[in-house]
Amino acid sequence: MALKSGLYWIRCSAGINHIVEYELKKLDILKKCDLKKHRSLFVYLKKEDSSLVKKIKTIDDIYSYVGSFQGIGNTKASIDSLVTYFNNKILSSINPYLKNSSVRVTLSFLGTRNFSRFYVEGKINDVLKSCNTINVLSNENEDKFTKGEKRIRIHIEDDIADFGISVFDKPLHRRPWRKDSYPSQLHPPIAAAMSLLATPKANSTIIDPFCGSGTILIESKNQHPSISHIGYDISKEAISIAKRNVINVGISISFKQQDSLKNFKENGFYIISNPPWGDKHLIEKSNLNLFMRQFSKLIKNSDGAVLLLPENYIKLINNQGFKVKQLFQTRIKGKIAFAVKVDV
Repeated sequence: MALKSGLYWIRCSAGINHIVEYELKKLDILKKCDLKKHRSLFVYLKKEDSSLVKKIKTIDDIYSYVGSFQGIGNTKASIDSLVTYFNNKILSSINPYLKNSSVRVTLSFLGTRNFSRFYVEGKINDVLKSCNTINVLSNENEDKFTKGEKRIRIHIEDDIADFGISVFDKPLHRRPWRKDSYPSQLHPPIAAAMSLLATPKANSTIIDPFCGSGTILIESKNQHPSISHIGYDISKEAISIAKRNVINVGISISFKQQDSLKNFKENGFYIISNPPWGDKHLIEKSNLNLFMRQFSKLIKNSDGAVLLLPENYIKLINNQGFKVKQLFQTRIKGKIAFAVKVDV
Protein backbone atom coordinates (compact mmCIF):
# COMPACT_ATOMS: atom_id res chain seq x y z
CA MET A 1 0.00 0.00 0.00
CA ALA A 2 1.42 3.38 -0.98
CA LEU A 3 1.95 5.75 1.91
CA LYS A 4 -0.70 8.44 1.94
CA SER A 5 -2.11 10.99 4.33
CA GLY A 6 -3.66 9.28 7.32
CA LEU A 7 -3.11 7.47 10.59
CA TYR A 8 -0.43 4.78 10.73
CA TRP A 9 -0.21 1.95 13.22
CA ILE A 10 3.34 0.99 14.20
CA ARG A 11 3.98 -2.32 15.96
CA CYS A 12 7.16 -2.78 17.98
CA SER A 13 8.76 -5.02 20.60
CA ALA A 14 7.56 -4.78 24.18
CA GLY A 15 9.05 -1.91 26.14
CA ILE A 16 10.54 0.16 23.32
CA ASN A 17 7.62 2.43 22.32
CA HIS A 18 9.54 5.47 23.59
CA ILE A 19 12.62 4.51 21.60
CA VAL A 20 10.58 4.12 18.41
CA GLU A 21 9.15 7.59 19.01
CA TYR A 22 12.68 8.92 19.57
CA GLU A 23 13.88 7.40 16.30
CA LEU A 24 10.92 8.84 14.40
CA LYS A 25 11.78 12.29 15.75
CA LYS A 26 15.48 11.80 15.02
CA LEU A 27 14.64 11.04 11.37
CA ASP A 28 12.30 14.07 11.36
CA ILE A 29 9.43 11.92 10.15
CA LEU A 30 7.00 12.16 13.08
CA LYS A 31 4.22 14.72 12.79
CA LYS A 32 2.11 13.56 15.73
CA CYS A 33 1.84 10.55 18.02
CA ASP A 34 -1.90 10.09 18.47
CA LEU A 35 -1.90 7.16 20.90
CA LYS A 36 0.43 4.65 22.56
CA LYS A 37 -0.65 1.16 23.54
CA HIS A 38 1.07 -2.12 24.31
CA ARG A 39 3.64 -2.67 21.54
CA SER A 40 1.85 -0.05 19.40
CA LEU A 41 2.02 3.59 18.40
CA PHE A 42 -0.59 5.33 16.28
CA VAL A 43 1.08 8.17 14.40
CA TYR A 44 0.77 10.76 11.66
CA LEU A 45 3.88 11.16 9.53
CA LYS A 46 5.48 14.34 8.24
CA LYS A 47 7.01 12.64 5.23
CA GLU A 48 5.08 9.74 3.77
CA ASP A 49 8.07 8.27 1.98
CA SER A 50 8.59 4.49 1.88
CA SER A 51 12.38 4.78 1.74
CA LEU A 52 12.36 6.90 4.92
CA VAL A 53 10.04 4.49 6.71
CA LYS A 54 12.42 1.63 5.94
CA LYS A 55 15.15 3.54 7.78
CA ILE A 56 13.22 3.14 11.04
CA LYS A 57 15.12 0.17 12.45
CA THR A 58 13.34 -0.17 15.82
CA ILE A 59 9.88 -1.06 14.47
CA ASP A 60 8.50 -4.49 13.75
CA ASP A 61 6.04 -3.30 11.13
CA ILE A 62 3.85 -0.45 9.93
CA TYR A 63 0.21 -0.53 8.84
CA SER A 64 -2.33 1.92 7.54
CA TYR A 65 -4.89 2.08 10.33
CA VAL A 66 -8.35 1.18 9.01
CA GLY A 67 -10.58 1.01 12.09
CA SER A 68 -11.38 -0.29 15.55
CA PHE A 69 -14.19 -2.36 17.02
CA GLN A 70 -15.19 -2.18 20.67
CA GLY A 71 -17.04 -5.01 22.38
CA ILE A 72 -14.71 -8.02 22.36
CA GLY A 73 -15.06 -10.36 25.31
CA ASN A 74 -13.21 -13.51 26.30
CA THR A 75 -15.53 -15.94 24.53
CA LYS A 76 -15.75 -17.33 21.03
CA ALA A 77 -19.29 -15.93 20.82
CA SER A 78 -17.94 -12.37 21.07
CA ILE A 79 -15.89 -12.97 17.93
CA ASP A 80 -19.06 -13.17 15.84
CA SER A 81 -19.63 -9.43 16.29
CA LEU A 82 -16.02 -8.75 15.34
CA VAL A 83 -16.42 -10.76 12.13
CA THR A 84 -19.65 -8.92 11.32
CA TYR A 85 -17.90 -5.57 11.83
CA PHE A 86 -15.05 -6.65 9.56
CA ASN A 87 -17.46 -7.78 6.85
CA ASN A 88 -19.66 -4.67 6.99
CA LYS A 89 -17.17 -1.90 7.74
CA ILE A 90 -13.56 -2.90 7.10
CA LEU A 91 -13.74 -5.09 4.02
CA SER A 92 -15.60 -2.54 1.92
CA SER A 93 -12.86 0.06 2.50
CA ILE A 94 -9.91 -2.24 1.73
CA ASN A 95 -11.46 -4.55 -0.88
CA PRO A 96 -10.23 -2.51 -3.90
CA TYR A 97 -6.69 -2.80 -2.53
CA LEU A 98 -6.99 -6.56 -1.93
CA LYS A 99 -8.45 -7.39 -5.34
CA ASN A 100 -6.46 -10.00 -7.30
CA SER A 101 -3.98 -10.38 -4.44
CA SER A 102 -2.79 -12.94 -1.93
CA VAL A 103 -3.95 -11.86 1.53
CA ARG A 104 -2.79 -12.98 4.98
CA VAL A 105 -4.60 -12.23 8.27
CA THR A 106 -2.60 -12.16 11.52
CA LEU A 107 -4.21 -11.75 14.93
CA SER A 108 -2.69 -11.10 18.36
CA PHE A 109 -4.27 -10.38 21.72
CA LEU A 110 -3.46 -9.58 25.32
CA GLY A 111 -4.68 -11.62 28.25
CA THR A 112 -6.35 -15.00 28.53
CA ARG A 113 -9.15 -15.68 26.05
CA ASN A 114 -11.31 -18.68 25.31
CA PHE A 115 -10.26 -18.62 21.68
CA SER A 116 -6.98 -18.96 19.81
CA ARG A 117 -5.50 -16.62 17.22
CA PHE A 118 -6.07 -19.30 14.57
CA TYR A 119 -9.79 -19.49 15.45
CA VAL A 120 -10.23 -15.76 14.77
CA GLU A 121 -7.98 -15.75 11.72
CA GLY A 122 -10.02 -18.63 10.31
CA LYS A 123 -13.28 -16.71 10.79
CA ILE A 124 -11.88 -13.66 8.98
CA ASN A 125 -10.40 -15.88 6.28
CA ASP A 126 -13.86 -17.33 5.63
CA VAL A 127 -15.13 -13.82 4.92
CA LEU A 128 -12.22 -13.13 2.57
CA LYS A 129 -12.76 -16.42 0.74
CA SER A 130 -16.23 -15.20 -0.24
CA CYS A 131 -14.44 -12.61 -2.41
CA ASN A 132 -13.47 -14.71 -5.41
CA THR A 133 -10.70 -12.29 -6.44
CA ILE A 134 -8.70 -12.89 -3.24
CA ASN A 135 -6.21 -15.72 -2.62
CA VAL A 136 -6.32 -16.31 1.14
CA LEU A 137 -3.09 -17.38 2.90
CA SER A 138 -3.33 -19.23 6.22
CA ASN A 139 -0.88 -18.95 9.11
CA GLU A 140 -2.33 -22.09 10.66
CA ASN A 141 -1.59 -24.04 7.47
CA GLU A 142 1.88 -22.46 7.37
CA ASP A 143 1.34 -21.07 3.88
CA LYS A 144 4.60 -19.68 2.56
CA PHE A 145 5.29 -16.02 1.87
CA THR A 146 4.01 -14.81 -1.48
CA LYS A 147 5.75 -11.83 -3.05
CA GLY A 148 3.47 -8.82 -2.98
CA GLU A 149 1.09 -10.36 -0.45
CA LYS A 150 -1.22 -8.02 1.45
CA ARG A 151 -1.35 -8.42 5.22
CA ILE A 152 -4.26 -7.60 7.50
CA ARG A 153 -3.33 -7.11 11.15
CA ILE A 154 -5.80 -7.37 14.03
CA HIS A 155 -4.84 -6.79 17.65
CA ILE A 156 -7.23 -7.24 20.59
CA GLU A 157 -6.47 -5.36 23.78
CA ASP A 158 -9.04 -5.14 26.57
CA ASP A 159 -12.35 -5.07 24.64
CA ILE A 160 -11.01 -3.25 21.54
CA ALA A 161 -9.81 -4.75 18.26
CA ASP A 162 -7.64 -2.55 16.01
CA PHE A 163 -7.41 -3.23 12.27
CA GLY A 164 -4.53 -2.35 9.95
CA ILE A 165 -3.45 -3.13 6.41
CA SER A 166 0.27 -3.56 5.76
CA VAL A 167 2.33 -0.94 3.97
CA PHE A 168 4.93 -3.52 2.87
CA ASP A 169 4.54 -7.17 1.86
CA LYS A 170 7.03 -8.32 4.53
CA PRO A 171 7.36 -7.18 8.16
CA LEU A 172 10.22 -4.70 8.55
CA HIS A 173 11.88 -6.73 11.32
CA ARG A 174 12.66 -9.44 8.75
CA ARG A 175 16.00 -8.11 7.63
CA PRO A 176 16.87 -9.21 4.07
CA TRP A 177 20.48 -9.84 5.08
CA ARG A 178 19.51 -12.55 7.58
CA LYS A 179 19.50 -15.54 5.27
CA ASP A 180 20.98 -18.10 7.71
CA SER A 181 19.40 -19.12 10.99
CA TYR A 182 21.37 -19.45 14.21
CA PRO A 183 20.04 -20.46 17.64
CA SER A 184 18.88 -17.58 19.88
CA GLN A 185 19.43 -14.83 17.33
CA LEU A 186 18.45 -11.48 18.81
CA HIS A 187 15.42 -9.70 17.36
CA PRO A 188 16.94 -6.98 15.10
CA PRO A 189 14.73 -4.08 16.37
CA ILE A 190 15.87 -4.82 19.95
CA ALA A 191 19.49 -4.70 18.76
CA ALA A 192 18.71 -1.46 16.92
CA ALA A 193 17.18 0.07 20.06
CA MET A 194 20.26 -0.85 22.09
CA SER A 195 22.56 0.63 19.43
CA LEU A 196 20.51 3.81 19.20
CA LEU A 197 20.95 4.42 22.94
CA ALA A 198 24.68 3.65 22.99
CA THR A 199 27.08 6.62 23.36
CA PRO A 200 30.50 5.57 22.06
CA LYS A 201 33.26 8.13 21.62
CA ALA A 202 34.01 9.15 18.05
CA ASN A 203 37.38 7.41 18.15
CA SER A 204 36.12 4.25 19.92
CA THR A 205 35.77 0.80 18.47
CA ILE A 206 32.42 -0.83 19.15
CA ILE A 207 32.75 -4.47 20.15
CA ASP A 208 30.37 -7.32 20.90
CA PRO A 209 32.29 -9.89 23.00
CA PHE A 210 29.60 -12.54 22.38
CA CYS A 211 28.51 -11.59 18.88
CA GLY A 212 26.82 -14.78 17.68
CA SER A 213 25.70 -14.23 14.10
CA GLY A 214 26.42 -10.49 14.29
CA THR A 215 22.95 -8.96 14.69
CA ILE A 216 23.93 -6.31 17.26
CA LEU A 217 27.00 -5.20 15.33
CA ILE A 218 25.10 -4.96 12.04
CA GLU A 219 22.37 -2.86 13.64
CA SER A 220 25.00 -0.76 15.45
CA LYS A 221 26.89 -0.09 12.23
CA ASN A 222 23.67 1.39 10.85
CA GLN A 223 23.54 3.81 13.80
CA HIS A 224 27.31 4.48 14.01
CA PRO A 225 28.61 4.09 10.44
CA SER A 226 31.90 5.97 10.97
CA ILE A 227 33.00 3.81 13.93
CA SER A 228 34.88 0.52 13.55
CA HIS A 229 33.12 -2.63 14.78
CA ILE A 230 34.60 -5.96 15.92
CA GLY A 231 32.77 -9.13 16.98
CA TYR A 232 34.12 -12.06 19.05
CA ASP A 233 32.63 -15.49 19.55
CA ILE A 234 33.95 -18.94 20.41
CA SER A 235 31.63 -20.58 17.86
CA LYS A 236 33.10 -21.18 14.41
CA GLU A 237 29.58 -21.57 12.98
CA ALA A 238 28.42 -18.24 14.45
CA ILE A 239 31.42 -16.37 13.07
CA SER A 240 30.91 -17.93 9.62
CA ILE A 241 27.25 -16.82 9.57
CA ALA A 242 28.18 -13.34 10.86
CA LYS A 243 30.68 -12.91 8.04
CA ARG A 244 28.08 -13.95 5.47
CA ASN A 245 25.55 -11.56 7.00
CA VAL A 246 27.80 -8.51 6.67
CA ILE A 247 28.54 -9.47 3.05
CA ASN A 248 24.77 -9.55 2.46
CA VAL A 249 24.44 -6.07 3.98
CA GLY A 250 27.49 -4.69 2.20
CA ILE A 251 29.25 -3.26 5.26
CA SER A 252 32.64 -3.76 6.93
CA ILE A 253 32.80 -5.47 10.34
CA SER A 254 35.68 -7.60 11.64
CA PHE A 255 34.97 -10.94 13.33
CA LYS A 256 37.32 -13.06 15.41
CA GLN A 257 36.75 -16.60 16.60
CA GLN A 258 38.14 -16.35 20.12
CA ASP A 259 37.16 -16.16 23.76
CA SER A 260 36.83 -12.41 24.37
CA LEU A 261 37.36 -12.86 28.11
CA LYS A 262 40.87 -14.24 27.60
CA ASN A 263 43.88 -12.45 26.08
CA PHE A 264 41.81 -9.44 25.04
CA LYS A 265 44.15 -6.65 23.92
CA GLU A 266 41.91 -3.94 22.41
CA ASN A 267 41.99 -0.36 23.77
CA GLY A 268 39.46 2.46 23.46
CA PHE A 269 36.36 0.34 22.92
CA TYR A 270 32.65 0.53 23.71
CA ILE A 271 30.57 -2.61 24.33
CA ILE A 272 27.11 -3.36 22.93
CA SER A 273 26.18 -6.95 23.72
CA ASN A 274 23.69 -9.61 24.69
CA PRO A 275 25.89 -11.82 26.95
CA PRO A 276 25.16 -15.55 27.33
CA TRP A 277 22.00 -16.20 29.37
CA GLY A 278 18.73 -18.08 29.01
CA ASP A 279 18.11 -21.66 27.96
CA LYS A 280 20.39 -21.78 24.92
CA HIS A 281 23.51 -20.21 26.43
CA LEU A 282 22.86 -20.80 30.11
CA ILE A 283 25.92 -20.45 32.31
CA GLU A 284 25.93 -22.92 35.16
CA LYS A 285 25.33 -21.29 38.54
CA SER A 286 28.68 -22.54 39.83
CA ASN A 287 30.46 -20.74 36.96
CA LEU A 288 28.37 -17.57 36.92
CA ASN A 289 30.34 -15.56 39.48
CA LEU A 290 33.61 -16.32 37.67
CA PHE A 291 32.06 -15.35 34.34
CA MET A 292 30.76 -12.08 35.77
CA ARG A 293 34.15 -11.20 37.29
CA GLN A 294 35.85 -11.80 33.95
CA PHE A 295 33.19 -9.87 32.06
CA SER A 296 33.33 -7.00 34.59
CA LYS A 297 37.08 -6.74 34.04
CA LEU A 298 36.40 -6.30 30.33
CA ILE A 299 33.76 -3.63 31.05
CA LYS A 300 36.14 -1.75 33.39
CA ASN A 301 38.64 -1.45 30.54
CA SER A 302 35.98 -0.11 28.16
CA ASP A 303 34.48 3.35 27.58
CA GLY A 304 31.06 2.05 28.66
CA ALA A 305 28.48 -0.52 27.63
CA VAL A 306 24.88 -1.17 26.63
CA LEU A 307 23.88 -4.69 27.61
CA LEU A 308 20.78 -6.90 27.47
CA LEU A 309 20.56 -8.80 30.75
CA PRO A 310 18.26 -10.85 32.98
CA GLU A 311 17.60 -9.42 36.43
CA ASN A 312 20.08 -11.66 38.28
CA TYR A 313 22.91 -10.49 35.98
CA ILE A 314 22.14 -6.87 36.82
CA LYS A 315 22.51 -7.63 40.51
CA LEU A 316 25.86 -9.29 39.86
CA ILE A 317 27.12 -6.31 37.83
CA ASN A 318 25.95 -3.93 40.56
CA ASN A 319 28.02 -5.99 42.98
CA GLN A 320 31.09 -5.18 40.88
CA GLY A 321 30.63 -1.47 41.65
CA PHE A 322 29.27 -0.21 38.31
CA LYS A 323 26.62 2.46 37.84
CA VAL A 324 23.82 0.73 35.95
CA LYS A 325 20.94 2.62 34.34
CA GLN A 326 17.90 0.77 32.99
CA LEU A 327 17.03 1.83 29.43
CA PHE A 328 14.04 -0.42 28.77
CA GLN A 329 12.44 -3.70 29.81
CA THR A 330 11.41 -6.20 27.17
CA ARG A 331 10.82 -9.92 26.66
CA ILE A 332 13.10 -12.40 24.92
CA LYS A 333 11.32 -15.66 24.14
CA GLY A 334 8.86 -14.95 26.94
CA LYS A 335 11.51 -14.11 29.53
CA ILE A 336 11.97 -10.63 30.99
CA ALA A 337 15.19 -8.87 30.02
CA PHE A 338 16.53 -5.39 30.67
CA ALA A 339 18.60 -3.22 28.37
CA VAL A 340 20.97 -1.33 30.64
CA LYS A 341 23.67 1.27 30.26
CA VAL A 342 26.83 0.75 32.27
CA ASP A 343 28.98 3.80 32.96
CA VAL A 344 32.65 3.23 33.68
